[in-house]
Amino acid sequence: MAEGTGLLNLHTGITGIEGSNPSLSANPFLRNGSAVLRLAALALSLSVAFVGSSAAAVTLTFEGLPSLAHPANYYDGGFAVDAFDPSTIVAGPGPDYGIRFVGAGPLVPNAGFGLDDLEVIVHAASIDIRMSVDGGFTGSLELDYLSNSGGNLIDVYDGPDATGNILATFTTSATVGQTYAHASIPFAGTAFSVRFRQQGSFVAYDNIQVVPEPATAALLLLGLAALGARRRAS
Repeated sequence: MAEGTGLLNLHTGITGIEGSNPSLSANPFLRNGSAVLRLAALALSLSVAFVGSSAAAVTLTFEGLPSLAHPANYYDGGFAVDAFDPSTIVAGPGPDYGIRFVGAGPLVPNAGFGLDDLEVIVHAASIDIRMSVDGGFTGSLELDYLSNSGGNLIDVYDGPDATGNILATFTTSATVGQTYAHASIPFAGTAFSVRFRQQGSFVAYDNIQVVPEPATAALLLLGLAALGARRRAS
């Protein structure tokens, strides 16, 4: 596929994505100490269940998202929006994996891109794609990609929204025709976000897979302690 073949000028209208789509989440307010104690007991029960078990991998296939959609909060239990009109919801609510695409970078292509598989994401007007994972993920980042000349960069960060330290970097190679290559990007520690950087070469991504970090009793109890302190102060 020749670079730029059939691509639209995607700069127009791809702004204001961050924070534009509705959220389905609600934050219940606990009104008495007994409720705090019950939740603390539940947190300890869950921690026992997590010991010795590994979290299941989550794979983003982008199936069911329409052309020219921005995934936005779709994989955070929210909605995908129109990439050119972020106030317009085009799909959702999606599965709640705690994964969000921020900024104006990602786009589900249309037929004008010349791809056989349109249930993928590509870069909108060479803007970086940023993906954040609540709670973090461990081990490796797995994905399939299609790149006409290679040289695109994928950075894994230990902070949200491509902040903090880079734990791993991967450079894509040129692929042949419509045959996707697989990338396995191992890293140490816990990652919280990924930045996909387009370096002048067309690239599409599919089957993005992460293994979320399991919730821990320590984190849950920390939150409950803060909630109890807030109640006592009110």
